[in-house]
Amino acid sequence: MKVFWRVQRRWVAPRQVGRLLAAWPLALGAVPLALAAEAWTPRTVTPMTGGWQFVQDDGLSDAALASNGAGWTRVELPHAWNARDAAGIAQATPASKDYKRGLGWYRLQFAHAPGAANSWLRFDGASIAADAWLNGQKPGRHRGAFGAFRFDVSGRLLKGPNVLVVKADDRAAVSAFDPTAIAPLSGDFNMSGALYRAVSLVGTPARAHIALDDLGSSGVHVTTEPAAPDTSNIRVVRRQD
Repeated sequence: MKVFWRVQRRWVAPRQVGRLLAAWPLALGAVPLALAAEAWTPRTVTPMTGGWQFVQDDGLSDAALASNGAGWTRVELPHAWNARDAAGIAQATPASKDYKRGLGWYRLQFAHAPGAANSWLRFDGASIAADAWLNGQKPGRHRGAFGAFRFDVSGRLLKGPNVLVVKADDRAAVSAFDPTAIAPLSGDFNMSGALYRAVSLVGTPARAHIALDDLGSSGVHVTTEPAAPDTSNIRVVRRQD
């Protein structure tokens, strides 16, 4: 569902500025008008950057989901298995030495206490494609190395221990059907494989909330419209689930 506002701005006296700032969260729906004077609970964001186990193994299949991580390396995010070879190899000519491209597997066991009405896993960046499994169930796949994304895991979290497994794939695409066949396919830079930015668990207190599946964005979009000499219009679009 999309909610639209059109806000007209005029020159205002300084004493009115405070009123406008106070009203702005109400316009965006951050605080329902009827509840403005009551306590409210914002969404929660729990960082998940420590305690990961990692292995770079092109031979592992999805059977890695059954692994307990024995023999894997302990890492923290951000992490990239190409941090050494790709960073130190100049891809200047066709004869340049290749850096390792393949599959990297990440595993995290974490505790969870129920409470949020909705739960989302947020990834700030994974290269080039990423598949995730939570407690053996797959909430989704993301293709693209440079954008944030989220997976809806509402109802999939267990009270107590949970296991999150992520497969990061930075193999060079050989056909248009490969998971990594997404722009940019080449350039004057290396495509490191990794969970190279943070991961977090986002919880919202109510079923109705500003959309979290809006391509990793905030769910609120602000644009300007043609302005007159003394006024201007701002168009605010809020996606809501």
